[in-house]
Formats: sequence, structure tokens, C-alpha cells
Amino acid sequence: MKDDAARTGDVTRCPTVGEHLRLPSALAVEDAATRLRRLERDLHDGAQTRLASLAATSAIEANKVTIDMTERTGLLALQSSLSPRGQ
Repeated sequence: MKDDAARTGDVTRCPTVGEHLRLPSALAVEDAATRLRRLERDLHDGAQTRLASLAATSAIEANKVTIDMTERTGLLALQSSLSPRGQ
């Protein structure tokens, strides 16, 4: 009888049709969830890497500014000591 129902297209009397439809649906949902988790992880890891790089670059630039200011102060002191008084 199950074979007759499948042959005639009457899926209401064929219990395995629902099972066949649920399995691919469940696999599709699981695959989508896996892809979403991978995308979230990639976005998080990529952003974390960029932020770490930005922090390192900022620290390097801040160090350069400090060095530049120290050199500028030293040069100004040297200039004022070499300048004739009154000019």
C-alpha cells in the first residue's frame, strides 16, 4: 500500500515522505548555523587583529612624538644658548 501511495502521488498516506523532507531541512538549518558561526568568528578575529595593529601603530607614533618633542626642546635650548644676548 505504501508503494501504491508513492506511485499515485498521494503523499498523505506515505509516512516516509515527511521523514525525507525533515532530514534535508534539518541539515540545511545546521549548515546555515555552522556558516553563521564561522562568519562571526572570522569577523571577530579579523577585527581583533586590526585593533591590535592599530594599538601598536598608535604606540609607535606616540613614541615618535615624544622623541620629536624631546629633540625640539633640546634644539631650542641649544639655539638659545648660542644666540647672542639681546637678539
